[in-house]
Parts: sequence; structure tokens; C-alpha cells
Amino acid sequence: MIGILIAAVGGGLGVWWALAPAPPRVRRLLPAPARRFTPGPVWPRRWMRLGSLGAALGLGAGVLLATRNPLVAAGYGVVGAWLPRWLEDRARAARRQQLDRDAYALAMALRNLLPLQPNVPAAIRALAPHTRPPLADILQTALGDEARQAGRLPDTIRQAGTDWGLPDLGLFADVLYQADRLSLDVAALLTRLTTLWGERLQQEQQRAGQLAASAQTAWGAIAVAAAVQVLWPALSPTARHLDALPIGWILGGASVGLTLLAAVLLRGLQRKAGMAA
Repeated sequence: MIGILIAAVGGGLGVWWALAPAPPRVRRLLPAPARRFTPGPVWPRRWMRLGSLGAALGLGAGVLLATRNPLVAAGYGVVGAWLPRWLEDRARAARRQQLDRDAYALAMALRNLLPLQPNVPAAIRALAPHTRPPLADILQTALGDEARQAGRLPDTIRQAGTDWGLPDLGLFADVLYQADRLSLDVAALLTRLTTLWGERLQQEQQRAGQLAASAQTAWGAIAVAAAVQVLWPALSPTARHLDALPIGWILGGASVGLTLLAAVLLRGLQRKAGMAA
């Protein structure tokens, strides 16, 4: 009965959080810098809230039925609420890594093609059909800006590098600026840039490969702990009875708390290492 009451109160608060109107925002004294390129996907805030609420209630209710432990159910309800944001962050990280690699390949191709084209926009226009999103979208926008105002292409690519958090893409735009507006021979600059860029990508790939096995082992241990916390009470009448007692609540809640802490710390380490976690 107490577990059902806790779940009902939590569900009511979740419904209010998802459907309540947003509070008025304090106006900025200075406007926020404009972002033309969003490291998508970006789901609507209301849909994110509803998705988090649905996942939290669904996972929490399922765990409560399996364990009869409201603290364990609340812990996994937090996991459910966090799941849509984790999926969004993972998709963004994967797209950012893809853009980084594709932009490097573009710089390598441009190093060979630029001497054969009359100018930078012509070279980019020749390579753009062979790219994939999100780089293809960036180049399409840059070429559109160039068509409306000559000389805008490097600025647009530089803005994309800033919005996506890719400094090398911004440096690539600086090289294009020197070739397009200053009519300089940038072959040496492109060679130096692509060399350093490629070395960084290789180092990141090696580091990710070294950490991947350890990360998989750690996530596997976390998954086993989560399975034991939920399936043992569901399959064992003795464990289920213990989980329904206050001492079982405390032990189960502490176990889930430690598991969630381990997952958060592991994800933080993966993000610092540049892995799409």
C-alpha cells in the first residue's frame, strides 16, 4: 500500500512537471549568440518531457510489480526519466564524430582538387554532392550564402565549426578564407592542417578502442547488477517477501543507488574520453 502511494505521488508530480506551463523566463541583458547549426537531433521540449514521464512511469511501475520495493522502483523510474535525454545525447555525439571525420575527408579531397578549380566555391560545389548529412547540409547552406553574397562561404563553415564544437572545422574555414578572399596559395596550410587533423582522429580512435573493452565489461557488470535487483525478487518468493519489508526497501534502495552512481561515473569517463556514450 505504501509503495502504491509513493508511486501515485511520484506519478502526480511527474504529470504536473510534464504538463504545467513553463515559468516566465528572465530576459537577457545581452542577446544570446545566434546558432545557425544545431547538433541534432533536437526533439521538442514537450515531447522530451512526455517521453521522460512515460518511460519513468512505465519502468518504475514494472519494477514495482516485480519487486514490491518502492525505493528500487523509484530508482529505476529515474533511469526511465533519464533515458530519452541519454538517447538524444548519444545521437548527437555520434553525428558530431561523423561530421568530424567527413570534414577531414573533405579537406583531404580539397587539397588535391583546389589547384584544378578556378576558386574555392567551385571546388566545394564539385565535392558537395559526394558528402552526407550533416556535412552535406552545412555545405548546402554555405553555398547558398555564397550565392547571395560573394565571400560568405568560409564564414558559414566557420560558424558550423563553432556551433558543433569542432575547432578543426573552424581552422579549415580560415584556410578557405585565405584561399578565397586573399588569393593565397594554401597548399602547405592544407597539408599541415590535414596532417594534424588526421593524427588527432587516429589518436582518438586508438584511445576509444583501448577503452571500449573495459567500458563494455563495466556496463556488463552494471547490467548484471540491475538484473539481479529486479529479477531475483520477481523469481524468488523469499527475496520478494524481504523486498516488501522496510529493511528490504533500504537494502534495495542502497543497491540501486550504488548501481546508478557507477553508471553515471562510467558515462562521465566515457564522455571525457571522447566516446559516444
